[in-house]
Amino acid sequence: MRRRTIEAFNFTWPRLITDRFADGDPRNNDLYQEGFDVRDMTYRHGGDFLGLTQKLPYIKGLGCQAIWISPIFQNGFNSYHQYSQTDFTLLDRRLGTLEELRQLADEAHRLGMYVIVDVVMNHMGNEFFFEGHQGGQAPFRLHEEGGREYHLRPRRSNSDLHWTPAGRQPYMDFWYNNTWDADASYPGTLYGQHGEPAVDRGRGTYSSSDFHHNGDLQDYYDPFQIHFGKLYGTMDDLRLEHARVQRKYIAMSKALISSCDVDGFRVDTPMQVPLSFYKAWAPAVRSHAKSLGKESFGLFGEFYVTPERYATMTGRGRDHTMYGTERFIDGPATMKGGIVYSYYWYMFTAFVYDQPKYADGFALAYAEERSMIDVFEPASGRHEYSMWNFCNNHDNWRLQSMTSTRHLRVCLVIITFWPGLPLHYAGDEQLLIGLRIRFLSYGFWRTEEKDETPMLELLGRQAIPWRSADVATLSFAIGRGNLVLYELWDFQYL
Repeated sequence: MRRRTIEAFNFTWPRLITDRFADGDPRNNDLYQEGFDVRDMTYRHGGDFLGLTQKLPYIKGLGCQAIWISPIFQNGFNSYHQYSQTDFTLLDRRLGTLEELRQLADEAHRLGMYVIVDVVMNHMGNEFFFEGHQGGQAPFRLHEEGGREYHLRPRRSNSDLHWTPAGRQPYMDFWYNNTWDADASYPGTLYGQHGEPAVDRGRGTYSSSDFHHNGDLQDYYDPFQIHFGKLYGTMDDLRLEHARVQRKYIAMSKALISSCDVDGFRVDTPMQVPLSFYKAWAPAVRSHAKSLGKESFGLFGEFYVTPERYATMTGRGRDHTMYGTERFIDGPATMKGGIVYSYYWYMFTAFVYDQPKYADGFALAYAEERSMIDVFEPASGRHEYSMWNFCNNHDNWRLQSMTSTRHLRVCLVIITFWPGLPLHYAGDEQLLIGLRIRFLSYGFWRTEEKDETPMLELLGRQAIPWRSADVATLSFAIGRGNLVLYELWDFQYL
């Protein structure tokens, strides 16, 4: 059964790290070949597509209508989180086969659920080092400022590299080239963290390379560094402002939709990718999905940015109450919302500090959201709420590890009735306490799951369909006597 299109962006979903969720096929767990070791938090724990498929009824029972899974392509040895990809055309065999991924999508669609896949385009694995800086940080360079941009050097020996049309290469489809072009510059307009535009006026770069040769990302407020620098000093940065590289990634995105029948993409680190890439990629992806019958293919971003920078990627600024200006409106919006951290931190602060003086965090969060998303879609008059409302995710400490399960219960109620899409982090309903280390989390299904917990009961009640109400109003008290009133309108839960 194939669910062809997302009918409306108004459903609930969990965020799942596939390796940490459920092990349905122990045969792909190999310590020596596959980086598997449940005793080590940095290694793989065996979760796979079959395990996810087996647990779909459990997820459906929580009232969730979609799942968001971690990246699926081939990764490094023990990169369980899947954000260090080495090939965008091969599934990671430790997660399962193409047939098993199709089976996951088919079963989800049979249950009336959607499948959203995390995609990474800004970077790949860590196959290169900058010449002269093999074991240390490479200072950022642009053109010849501070010295010419670096030569890239493969970390592996020549005999371990792939044969490609560009010679021996660490990656099959994206190739480096150390040929200097003295007249080349970086095309298009870049945007900094506050939405300020920046245009390259210099000359000289390795324009024939599919990767940036600029060194490590050190200053997140420099628009050139955040777009061209190597993230964490460990992620090879793709030259996505170049049409040649854009065409390759667009082709791979289309292949993923066609072969796996997924319903949407969650875009990792979009703020580090030139807007010109999304102007080419988003329409191409939506058009291809539409040709397959998916009229509303979901494209959502991870916006760890200021509201002004968010505006550049979602086409906001249509009236004076919203962030951005008319200079951003030079084409269709590239993404329809997603995870927005400026909203989240207001909520997080109010819960963690639990003091009356921080209770206005909820009002501020609501104001930020109203300034960052379109209240109505001009053509149809329907709301365009695509904000992902969440209490926890894989990038941060779980709220309950910082405060208490009492605060988590309140937070889950808030995100359920807040305009947008409620997003649950796998394990919250089982009251898991997260480690205070980014990306690291315990395997979920190592023990028998509990059939009844206070959170399961709470989420079960929240799963009751809310199908109508042109106007719905909810008021609730937060923080020792402080009353906050939120008005939700044209809100449909399912």
